[in-house]
Amino acid sequence: MAGRINVERPEFNLRDKLNELSFDHLPSQKMPKGTIVQVGYDQTDTPMYFDHNGQTYSDFGLSIKLTPRKYGNRFLMWGHVVSGQGDNPNGGPTFSYKLDDGFDDNYRYWQPSQSHSETWPSDNSMHAWHFEDDTLNTTFTTNNNNWQYMSKYYDAFYMTSPVAFNETIDFRMGYWGDDKLYVNRNHYYTSGQNIKYGIGWTRLLVMEVQT
Repeated sequence: MAGRINVERPEFNLRDKLNELSFDHLPSQKMPKGTIVQVGYDQTDTPMYFDHNGQTYSDFGLSIKLTPRKYGNRFLMWGHVVSGQGDNPNGGPTFSYKLDDGFDDNYRYWQPSQSHSETWPSDNSMHAWHFEDDTLNTTFTTNNNNWQYMSKYYDAFYMTSPVAFNETIDFRMGYWGDDKLYVNRNHYYTSGQNIKYGIGWTRLLVMEVQT
């Protein structure tokens, strides 16, 4: 006569088990490719005016500090710059970064260069999104003063794979060029009625993408 063993299984409630999981703390390595695993954003409405003497960089004061979740992940950057007419950038806005290690405070620029300049300055010395020369001024307008009230905008996307892990990257944005650039203002900017012509928001967005 065959023996019989009775096995009692504990009651299992699937909904209770799912509620025990912490979906806010899933390991990033378990996320599918293309998932955005972290985001940083910064903005400024401070009016700025830069006047360079030679190709150099000035920072806009935006800062997004991110530590890559996984080696080889990619970072997608988007920049929007409010500017004005009447300047002569001989360059333009650019993405930059620092290594937030407490020792090295130098600005670095994503390579290869994003410049589309074919002659002067060379790609080795030009880091701006594109090379902008003279903007609207009295030469291009029917009224000698109307260009002073006009604004313009610079936008760019850039994706990169920094060689960094467990090292914080300080994402920045600024102006690379050798002459003048307005930010969050235009040439006229203010009047007797305290009207701030051309004031706006310059913004930087950085997203880490799982690879």
